[in-house]
Amino acid sequence: MRYDGRMHTGATGDRMHCPMCNAETKQGARFCTACGAQLPLVCRTCGATNLPGDRFCAGCGVGLVAAPADDALPAAAGVSLVSAAAHRHVGDGERKRVTVLFADLKGSTAAIEGLDPEAALSRIEPAIQIMIRLVHRYEGVVCRRLGDGILAIFGAPAAHEDHAVRACFAALGMQREMREAGMGEMLRVGLNSGDVLYRTISSELGIEVDVVGPVVHVAARMEQLATPGSVYMTGETQSLTQGLVEIHAIGPREVKGASAPIEIYEAAGALLHRSRWQASASASRERAPFVGREGERATLEAALTALDRRRGGVIGICGEAGLGKSRLVHSVVRDSDKASPHKTVFAAATALGRTIPYHALASALRDLIGIADSDDTQRILTILSAVLGDLDPALAADVPIFASLISLAGATPEWLAMDPRAKRAAARDAFMRLARAAAARRPVAFVFEDMHWVDRDSEEVLRAVAELTREAPLLAVLTYRAEYDDLWLPAVGGTRLRMAPLGDDDVRRSLGEWFVEGPETEQLIERLTRRVGGNPLFVEESVRALAHQGALTSIVVEGDGSQPRQRRYACWETPDLITVPPSVHDVIASRIDRRSPDCVALLQTLAMIGTRVPLWLAERVSGQTTTRTETALREAVSAEILVQASLYPDVEYTFTHALLREVAHDSLTRTRRVEAHRRILAAIEAHHVGRLPEHAEWMAHHAAEGELWDVAAIHQGHTAERALARGSYAEAIAGLRMALGSFERSSRSREATERAIDQLRVQRALLYATGSAPAEINATLTLAEELARGIDDRVRLAWVWADQSGQSWVEGENGQAIAAARRSLEIAEEAADVRLRALALFRLGLGLYAVGDYVGAAEALGRSCGLLSGDLRAERIGTAGATSVLGGGYLVTTLCELGRYDEAAQRLTQVIAAAAVARDIYSIAAAQIARCILAIARGDVATAMPALEALLGGARTAGIVAVTIYLETLLGRAKFIAGDFAGAIELLSEKEETASVPRASLHGLTKVWLAEAKVAVGAAAEADEILEGAEREMTERGEAGHLAHCWAIKGKTALARDNLSAADIAFARGFDQANILWMRPTVAICQAGLAAVAAARQAATPSATAAG
Repeated sequence: MRYDGRMHTGATGDRMHCPMCNAETKQGARFCTACGAQLPLVCRTCGATNLPGDRFCAGCGVGLVAAPADDALPAAAGVSLVSAAAHRHVGDGERKRVTVLFADLKGSTAAIEGLDPEAALSRIEPAIQIMIRLVHRYEGVVCRRLGDGILAIFGAPAAHEDHAVRACFAALGMQREMREAGMGEMLRVGLNSGDVLYRTISSELGIEVDVVGPVVHVAARMEQLATPGSVYMTGETQSLTQGLVEIHAIGPREVKGASAPIEIYEAAGALLHRSRWQASASASRERAPFVGREGERATLEAALTALDRRRGGVIGICGEAGLGKSRLVHSVVRDSDKASPHKTVFAAATALGRTIPYHALASALRDLIGIADSDDTQRILTILSAVLGDLDPALAADVPIFASLISLAGATPEWLAMDPRAKRAAARDAFMRLARAAAARRPVAFVFEDMHWVDRDSEEVLRAVAELTREAPLLAVLTYRAEYDDLWLPAVGGTRLRMAPLGDDDVRRSLGEWFVEGPETEQLIERLTRRVGGNPLFVEESVRALAHQGALTSIVVEGDGSQPRQRRYACWETPDLITVPPSVHDVIASRIDRRSPDCVALLQTLAMIGTRVPLWLAERVSGQTTTRTETALREAVSAEILVQASLYPDVEYTFTHALLREVAHDSLTRTRRVEAHRRILAAIEAHHVGRLPEHAEWMAHHAAEGELWDVAAIHQGHTAERALARGSYAEAIAGLRMALGSFERSSRSREATERAIDQLRVQRALLYATGSAPAEINATLTLAEELARGIDDRVRLAWVWADQSGQSWVEGENGQAIAAARRSLEIAEEAADVRLRALALFRLGLGLYAVGDYVGAAEALGRSCGLLSGDLRAERIGTAGATSVLGGGYLVTTLCELGRYDEAAQRLTQVIAAAAVARDIYSIAAAQIARCILAIARGDVATAMPALEALLGGARTAGIVAVTIYLETLLGRAKFIAGDFAGAIELLSEKEETASVPRASLHGLTKVWLAEAKVAVGAAAEADEILEGAEREMTERGEAGHLAHCWAIKGKTALARDNLSAADIAFARGFDQANILWMRPTVAICQAGLAAVAAARQAATPSATAAG
């Protein structure tokens, strides 16, 4: 039901509804018990609606039964909000975006000097009453009196989308009435807008309203800087005035407590009769390209065509704020001139005019007759007489009525003496005569915007005009939001157009036409599209906010002659955070606060839950009965704040777009958010008992937001495990970092510390796999060791040593790697811990492999694989993939070095089987790498290359840097063997993006193979330089086996250049080294090289003899 200002009489007696939130109010109440707004005063004699603070009825002159306005807030605090606090639970505080007003009297101390207290009060009190009355007139709240001034706010407890405009109008009204009261230029006012903590404080004196935040302090500074008789405001307030306030720039000023000068503006006047569209148009604001709405445009165009053929009609355009109702109308219905086939009249209701009789009708009359805001009473009478006499001499008798409607200052004594019913009849009849006369001259299109704010008296006349469209060439186009009651439209043959949000494709098209191509444009357009929910206003304001923040570059594009210059935007770097613009926040907050208290409270709680809200969870955490919760949900769906997203398996709701949820979420204080998240977590745990790991992400979020750090660490760890199972290493690392962050804030119990050590170890493995910086990995291991020592846990310390062994191996510290692995193995055997033994042996095997002890490595790796049988085959034990797969893969590699290919093939079968059980990308890649190593060792590159290429693409996509580097090296070697030397060089050469990743275990061998490929393309000198560096590094790290390979390749390089002496030395060194290490394939290569050297020498001997 829409509040229309009337007293409603039913079975329960007289009742009213709040014009702000539509909540039912008690008879005689002066403030709404749901939102705290001050209620209009309804005359008991004639039923006319009067402003708060009026002493006599504007309709009949009878005295109004109400306490003075200054008593509305006992203790200068705001008793009007007692019931609001009870219903809205704002006693603990609520975050609100408001405009803060400070007002005081300059020189009041001198004015009351020497007076007794009562005389001083009589001197100051009239001014204070003017301030309070003007605050209440524009639906603000006086928080407290400050001696000779006040502190007031606009936009709380119920949000107003025009709170800055209201504050400006109130301040300007104070200055005007102070001058009219003969108090001269004494008053100074300061304004500032932004977020505050709004709360009520109970004491034995009653309820006091309190607002806290930097915004309040800056507003006070504005008041102190203002000159007497002026209104100063910050840029934050100025940007929200919507073109409805005349403003002069003062410039930047130093403000006490501010780190930088603040831009200051002065309010010079109020533009009362402008619509929001006219105000925005006058500000010359760039608008996003108008897209979509083809069906609605066609309907309007058809109606105008019919009007030009002298057929009338009524069209109602309904939609939420920002969907483009006014823009649609103004894109089709243009301002008319004398040559136009029809005359166009634009009128608008305003939020501030809802309680002013005939406010909207006066707007229509001004545009129809041609009366400017600046015209005085005499000028208005002159224009009315001339225009009406020209239309129809009989209308001259209506001049006094229209003058009274347009300006209260021009109201005649006869009009003021009429009762409200007589006034409505006179206004209706006179306007109907005027409309008929105008339509007889030329068809008329009336555009009435924002009908949801229309005053009751104007609406009655406008409905009569709608009836008249059936018989006269009149077109009435109405725009309004969903809360307006338009059930009367079908009765007059009207057409209702329901404006829905734009589709995502239309939003992308609009943004695409507003942006120039840039490196990050497409990504930003997608982010904005997801956020704005198809609302064109939100699109425009979000883009303007980003431009104001410097995230966008503004570019003026010259027109082509037929098109004017346009402002477009470029995005060179996507902003990390896209905040809700203040103007958008105010529209959304007002939309939410218009709902019932139950609905508002429910929306705030549901905003904590997430993007999708199951019905069962809403019912459990709402804090209301099931019936009240369902009623509130229906209200939210009806208001298009929520939409039912699914019916099966659970009924689920979601906010219609992200900004609605964000604003509802941000209105709660941190304390209330924490409480809400704890209730949500408890409800999820109760509902999903036995299946909690399936909902780890959900529960981790609410546990962390609820500051239950021990619980959060557990669920965040489960989140990481689930991400790892999906192969999402980045998500797994993020989950572990959150878990460890929660541990830092937790009780740090022994159990929590043990869990943190285990999580640090998993994190180390993933950091290695993704190529993270060694410093971060070592810091992770250092912390894990400190925690293990701190709780004196030798077994966990041994686990950490095993991981440190792996990191030492990666960095080429092979001696440290072997020593750490042996320390770990010793404790593992003492503790009879099978998993720890398997990992320690695996690490020991890697260290022995690195130093060329392939026999020892094969023995250690074989023992490790033997321990990891049965259920342990697929388990990750401190490694990024299944430990049995990784250990088995290195065992295959070790056996290939020893030339035991058949045994390697048998082991490979076991490795592939274990990887199939593990099913993660790391394990699968490791198994296939082992398969390719065996194939390359046997010279079967036709088998290896396709598999390596496929694996390389998958590893790059998954971001597994360690595997990517290994695959590039093996594929490079395979390409060399296949004769693709250029491809081999490209893959084996060091990449800039992975140059910092430690890979000592493979780096030297990669260089050796690269040198061999360089020789093949004739770059022998470059190859020599590469080999010299590789030999030096291998010697420093003690990599005996790799040195054998290096010397074998050096022999090949020297032989290719016919340097037989150098080749003989290199092959001999390689043979000796490989023979000692049982490297049969390398022994064979060196033997063949030595034979080739001998053959070359023998071939050269006869030539030398002959020459002699």
